[in-house]
Amino acid sequence: MILSIDSSLKNFKSLAFQPGLNILLADTKDASASKKTRNSAGKTSFVLIMDFLLGANCDKNSLFQSDALYNEFFSMKFAFGNDIVEVKRSGSAQNKIFVLSGEQFLPLPLSKETSSNRKYITLADWRKILAHKFFNLPLYPNDTDFKDKYSPTYRAMLKYFLRLDSDGGFQHPNKNSNNQQAYSWQACLSYLFGLEWRVTRQFQKVRDKEKALEVYKRAANGGVFGDVVESIATLRPKVVIAEQRAKERRKEIENFQVLETYKDLSDKAAKIQRSMQELTRRLVSLKETQKFLQEAIELEKPASQLDIYAMYKASGIELPTLALRRFEEVKAFQKSIIENRKLHLQTELDETDREIAYVQDKLSSEGQKRKHILTTLEGKGAFEDLIEMQRDLARLDADHATLLKRFEAAESLESDKAELKVDRIELQRRLQADHNTHSEKLNLVIIRIANLIAALYGNREGNFEVSASENGPTFKINISGDRGTGIRNMEVFCMDIALFEATSRNFQGPSFLIHDSHLFDGVDARQISTAIKIGKEMAGVKYQYIVTLNSDVFGNLDFPDELKIEEHILPTRLSDEGEMGGLFGKRFD
Repeated sequence: MILSIDSSLKNFKSLAFQPGLNILLADTKDASASKKTRNSAGKTSFVLIMDFLLGANCDKNSLFQSDALYNEFFSMKFAFGNDIVEVKRSGSAQNKIFVLSGEQFLPLPLSKETSSNRKYITLADWRKILAHKFFNLPLYPNDTDFKDKYSPTYRAMLKYFLRLDSDGGFQHPNKNSNNQQAYSWQACLSYLFGLEWRVTRQFQKVRDKEKALEVYKRAANGGVFGDVVESIATLRPKVVIAEQRAKERRKEIENFQVLETYKDLSDKAAKIQRSMQELTRRLVSLKETQKFLQEAIELEKPASQLDIYAMYKASGIELPTLALRRFEEVKAFQKSIIENRKLHLQTELDETDREIAYVQDKLSSEGQKRKHILTTLEGKGAFEDLIEMQRDLARLDADHATLLKRFEAAESLESDKAELKVDRIELQRRLQADHNTHSEKLNLVIIRIANLIAALYGNREGNFEVSASENGPTFKINISGDRGTGIRNMEVFCMDIALFEATSRNFQGPSFLIHDSHLFDGVDARQISTAIKIGKEMAGVKYQYIVTLNSDVFGNLDFPDELKIEEHILPTRLSDEGEMGGLFGKRFD
């Protein structure tokens, strides 16, 4: 729960928060001036400060890298349950979170600045602590199932609780920014709603393989787009015809007669030619094997393990020490298998490299022998015709070998593509089974969102659809009627409320939900007042619902007397009038 926000800025408008509903109002009068500054009254800047203190990146485009704020500190006091912690951060020391109080409640060790003697925790560790406190993510993800890049992450989940309009946070209920990828929102929403999130990771890995196959397909087809099956159908007759032409030319050569004087030399030349052709084909095969082994070594790595212990712990069942030790033995055994596999592959690769070198040397030697014979026989009548025929045979054999490789590649692509289709079907089946297993959790969310829509729009129908598609889980809110901005924003509101409540049931959660005034752009006054009332009821006295609004919009809202709305307005009031009315106490470009 957020207790207060402050800053080293001289005229900063300090903010103190209470449990339940908190409304931060801003008086907007100087429209022309607000367009000239990046901070204006400071409603959105408040959300940015919260995001900054909760571990946001601070790149060169960040507000906190601006000249006006670069050396200024922003501080936050908040509660982890009954524990109070106060921290501060600045753009000039963006990777350090200075701990002012409550360090004894932090589960990771602090460091100390030599120059100032101030205690701090690194930004990376700060994110780990908040991830653990808010969402029960492990403090050491590299030792768990969460080490995979397609797992739910702290920052991706946090942004559902303080969306930013500048990120496109209010454009889609299931996405908290326009740049959020499918694997991210699928994993995050599944995890927060208490569903099996690991299957979403497998869907993304299938998508990665399909993307790699598409690249391979283009290469195999010489850059030509098209269906792999059509490529096989086109290549098959070409392979057969090329093979037949080579056979016919080879038979002609076998029946060709050369002057008896040069017969022995011509036979030797022909024999060397066949040997070189066989060596060339062998070299192609060896290089394919070499490439395969190199890629296999690079890709060889331990498979992800399910966090069985965490699963049993969540179920209230303690695993015995013997079982835990057995899991470690299995993990060590798996690691040894992978190492042995890589050693075996490296041995095969070394042997292949040696054989390639031998074949190349042999080719060079045979080439020199054949060159010597051809020099002797040069210009000897019928033999010139034989040489030309052998050259033609070499070309036909090469064409056949190339077509055969393309055909085999196309067959492999078709097989891999079929396997990925089977993988998708299996993953979809697992997803459906998981949704059935967790139907009770899903039903709670479905009913809650239906009730929220009914409260916001008494005359409209709406629902929350969760489905197991062939591309992963989908989460969709539908409200009937005009698809204007107001409807879309209220779909976001419904998602956030349901998500906050589900997270609070499944984990401790961040204990706060922040909605910037941009969420209510284009929304009717009745829906805004109903939304604020819903937020207050959701927060109760245990959580916080924080809203920023312009005072003129707030003045048009109608609340029942028993709501006592005035008690929930923060005493600090922002304004875009004058130089000192805004949150920062000054204006800057």
